[in-house]
Amino acid sequence: MPSWHVVEALVEVLGTKHPQATPEEILPRFYDLWQRAIDEESEAPDRRISCAAQRSARPAGVVQVGASIGV
Repeated sequence: MPSWHVVEALVEVLGTKHPQATPEEILPRFYDLWQRAIDEESEAPDRRISCAAQRSARPAGVVQVGASIGV
């Protein structure tokens, strides 16, 4: 899970492209989503799936964003 600072930076940049909202309006919603994901991850670490398992479970023809650059 990326740190909040990484998510915040992405939301701020991508939020400037939203036609009806500002990044400041969008950030609280994304913070809540990020916090829930962190809480859920810490409550059930055994439910996490490795990256390799996620790749093998992905349907054929579906490419993960960033996969071509090794992210």
